[in-house]
Amino acid sequence: MIGHTDEVWSVSFSLDGQKIVSGGKDDSVRIWSTSSKKLDRESILLPVGHWPGGSSPSNDKEMTWDSNRVNIWNKDYTKVIHYVDSVNDRITGAAWISENEVIVYEEEIGALKIWNIENHSVMAIPFEGEFDIMNYHRRKNQIWGLSRDNNLGTWSLKKWQARTGKLEFSFSLSDVTGISDWSISRDGNWIAIAKGKNVEIRNISLDSSESFVLETTHNSIQGLALLPEKSVVFTASTSEPTIHVWNYKTQELLATMEGHNLVISYLDLSRDGQRLASKSIGDEPILIWDTRSWNQVAELKGRSGYFQGLPDFLHDENNWCI
Repeated sequence: MIGHTDEVWSVSFSLDGQKIVSGGKDDSVRIWSTSSKKLDRESILLPVGHWPGGSSPSNDKEMTWDSNRVNIWNKDYTKVIHYVDSVNDRITGAAWISENEVIVYEEEIGALKIWNIENHSVMAIPFEGEFDIMNYHRRKNQIWGLSRDNNLGTWSLKKWQARTGKLEFSFSLSDVTGISDWSISRDGNWIAIAKGKNVEIRNISLDSSESFVLETTHNSIQGLALLPEKSVVFTASTSEPTIHVWNYKTQELLATMEGHNLVISYLDLSRDGQRLASKSIGDEPILIWDTRSWNQVAELKGRSGYFQGLPDFLHDENNWCI
C-alpha cells in the first residue's frame, strides 16, 4: 500500500479490523481499507509530533497523541472533539478500549489512566513502585505490566482488567533483566516467558497455579509463540534460522521448521491458532506456516531494502498486515 511521501512511523488497526490508520514523517495520516488494500481517505495533516492511535470501535472517531496530549477527532480529522492533557508531558502511548474509553500510558510512577471521553472522568490503575507497560490485550481488555517493589528490589508481572482497574493476577520475577521475550496466548489465559534457554509457561486464569518449565537447546530465545490448547510453544533462537516446536508438558521436540536464511526475530499466531507467521532480521520474506502439518504454506515478499515492522494477523485469520 503506497501513499506516504516519507517514512511511515506508526500503523494501527481499527477494532473491527476493517481499517488501518498510518502516520509518518510527512506529518500526515492515511486511512486504508483492509479489504480493498486501497487508500480510503485522503492525506490528513496532523499537529507536529502526533502519532495516530486508530479508530474507535464504531469507526466514527479517530485518535492521535503526543507526549503531552491525546486528541479525539471526528472521523474526517477536521475537528478535535475531545482531548486530555498530561500532567507531566510524558505520555508514551494511547489505545481505545471501548467506544468512549481510552487508556493512556504515561512514563511516570502511578500514571496509568482510563479516560472516559464523554464525561471526562479519569480512573487511575493502582500499583506500587516503578511500572513499565508491556502489553494491552485487546480481546480480553487486559493490561499487562511490570511493577517493581523499590524496598525489596523485586519485580512482579501483573494483569489488570482495563475497565475496572482490578488486579487479577501477579507473580514474582527474580530477575527481569534476563527476560528475552514473552508471549500471551490468544485467549489471554496463558503466558510464556523466555529467559536464557528456558521458557516458563503459566496458566494465568483465575484460581489456577498450573505452570511448566521447558528447557530448550537454544542459547538465547528471541522469538516466542504459545498454543496452549495443544500444549505447544514455538521458539526461535539468536543462533540459527529455525523454528522449534515443543510440547512443553512432555519436553518433546515435535518439529523443526526451516525456510529462513537469517535468524528469526518475531513469531505471531493467528487467532484460531492454525497459522504461524515468522519474520527474520533484514528484508527476507515473511513466512506463513500451518500449525497442524508444520509446513510452510505462503511467503510475503516486501520491497528490497525496506524494514518490515512488527505485524499482526487480522480478525479473519487469512490476512496479515506489515
